[in-house]
Amino acid sequence: MERIGNNSQMYNEPSVLDELTGVYTMSWIMTQIAPVGPIAVTDDSIALFINVMNFKGFNRRFGFEGGNGYLRQLAHELREIFADHIVARAGGDHFIVITKKLTDKDIEAKIHLLDEAMAKYDRGLHMHIKVGIYHGIGDEPSFLILIDRAKIACDMVSKGFDRDYLFFDDDLKKRNELNQYVVDHLEDAFKKEYFCVYYQPIIRAVTGQVCGYEALARWKDPKYGMIPPSVFVEVLENVRLIHLLDHFMIEHVCKDLRNDIDSGFNYQPISLNLSQLDFELCDVQKILDDCTKKYDIPHELLIVEVTESAVATTTKWMKEQIHALRELGFKVWIDDFGSGYSSFNNLQNYDFDTLKIDMEFVRGLNVNPKSNVIVASIISMSKRLQIPTLAEGVETKEQYDFLRRIGCEKIQGYYFGKPNPAEYYLSDSYDSHTINEDLALREYLDKASSINFLSNTPLLWKKNPERSAYEVYNSLPITLLEMDYDTGEIRFLYNNDAYLKFINSFGIEDISDVQDFFGDIGKSTMMNAFAESELTGERVDFDAPFDDVITISCKVRFLARAGNKAVFGFVAKLKETII
Repeated sequence: MERIGNNSQMYNEPSVLDELTGVYTMSWIMTQIAPVGPIAVTDDSIALFINVMNFKGFNRRFGFEGGNGYLRQLAHELREIFADHIVARAGGDHFIVITKKLTDKDIEAKIHLLDEAMAKYDRGLHMHIKVGIYHGIGDEPSFLILIDRAKIACDMVSKGFDRDYLFFDDDLKKRNELNQYVVDHLEDAFKKEYFCVYYQPIIRAVTGQVCGYEALARWKDPKYGMIPPSVFVEVLENVRLIHLLDHFMIEHVCKDLRNDIDSGFNYQPISLNLSQLDFELCDVQKILDDCTKKYDIPHELLIVEVTESAVATTTKWMKEQIHALRELGFKVWIDDFGSGYSSFNNLQNYDFDTLKIDMEFVRGLNVNPKSNVIVASIISMSKRLQIPTLAEGVETKEQYDFLRRIGCEKIQGYYFGKPNPAEYYLSDSYDSHTINEDLALREYLDKASSINFLSNTPLLWKKNPERSAYEVYNSLPITLLEMDYDTGEIRFLYNNDAYLKFINSFGIEDISDVQDFFGDIGKSTMMNAFAESELTGERVDFDAPFDDVITISCKVRFLARAGNKAVFGFVAKLKETII
C-alpha cells in the first residue's frame, strides 16, 4: 500500500465513516479493495484484527454510554498510533488496521503503546485488547483474505490469557485448513464411522483398582489420521452439531456396556462429557433414557459430565435439567472444577455427585506449593459438602501419592493408563477381573473413602484449622481400619503421616506390627468399640494402656459395612496423665 499521506482528510469524509467512532466503516473498505490502489495486496501488505475482551462486562458495569465512550477512545488511540494507515471498525468491539512496510518489531511496539494508552480508560476492569496479525505474501487474491487470516489469529489468541497478540503463521494456517477439512467432512465422518469411542480408566485411590471409565470421542481420518478432539469438538460446537456426536457417544457406550455385561466382564460405570449446547439442541433426558432402555443399562452405570463453563450462567432452566437427570438415576459430575471464575457459585447453586478437579492444578502439584494447598483445600471443602472428588491429568507417582495422602477419592490420568478403544480392554493382555473393583462393593468403598483426612476432627466432620501458608499436613494421627469378622484380622487401609510418626515413637517400625502393640486385651477393647460405634452410629472413645505409665487415647467411628467386612475411622493420641 502506498503511504496514505493525507489520512486526516480522508477521516473527514462523513459518508465513509463509522458514526460512533469516526474511523472507516467495513463497507467502505469493501468498496476500496481492488487489484490496484490503496488497498491492493502486495508482498508487504499487513492486516491487524483487534478485539476487546470482556467488553460486555464493561457495558454491564458502566452502561452503553460508558461502552461507547471506551470504543471512541480506542478508535482515537488507534488513529494516533497507526497514523497514515487505514483504521476501520469491523463491527461491535472489533477494529482492523490495514498497513504496509512495518516490521514485526514495529507492530509489537505499537501494540504495546496501545495497551499503555487504553489502560487510562478501563476504569479498573483491566480490559485485554487482543490483536491478530497477518503478513501478506503477495499472492492473496484479495485484501479480505488478509483480514480473515488476521481474524483467525485474533480468535486464537483470544482463547488464552498468556499473550495479547499472535501472528498468523504456518502452524496456524495448517490448523485453519484442518478446521475447514473437519467442517467439509463432518457428514462423511458420521456415515463412514470415522468417529469412535476410547475409554480411559478411573482409579479408586484407597484400593488402586479401576472403579470406572471415561468415554472419549476420537476421529480416525483416512487423510489426517487421528484428528485431535480439541479440533473437531470446537468445530462441531461452532456449527451447532455437537449433539450429533454426543448422541453417537451415548449410543455406543450403552452398546459397549451391554456387550461387557453379556460377556461376563467386571464392568464399571462410564462417564460421558456433554456440552451445554446438547441441552439446547436436543432432549438429553430422552436420548439417555431411550438408549439405556434399548440396551437394558441401569441408569447408575451412566454418568453425565458437564463442564464448569456449561453451568456458569446459573440459569433456572439448566438447574432443572441437571435435577431431572439425577431424579432419573443418572449421576452428574462437574468437570474442570476451578477453571472458571464462578466455581464456588456452581457448588452453591447445583447438586453434583462428583467434583473433577481441573488438571491445571494437578500439573502444579509438587512443583508450585500453592497448587498443593489449592487442591487440598478443594478436597477438604468437597468432603465437608459430601461431594466425592476426582483428580484428572495425573501423570506421575508423586502426584498420585500426594492425592492419595490427602484423601482424593478417585484418580485419572496417563500414570494409570491412556485412553484406548474398547477392544483393548477385551484383549487377553488386559485382565479386567483382577484390576477392576467388585461393583457390589462400590457403595461400601464410596463411604469408606468419604472421611476427611485433612481435618483434625475427621470423625466429627469439623473444619480443619489453618496451618502454615503452603503446608498440607494434619498433626492428628488418623488411620482407616477394615475389620474382617471372618478371619478376625484388622487391616490398615490408610495411614496419614502423623499416624506413622505416632507409632514410630513407640518403636514400631512397620504398620503390620501395630496389632501386637495392642495385645489381646487392647484388641478386645477395640472390638467392643467397633461394635458399639456400628450399633449407635456415633464416635466411641476408649483407652488402651501401652505400659504402666503410658496410655493411648483412642477414638473410633463406624463408616460402612459389606457382608462380614466393616471399615472404621480411627484416631489415636497420648492420654494426658497427672503425676
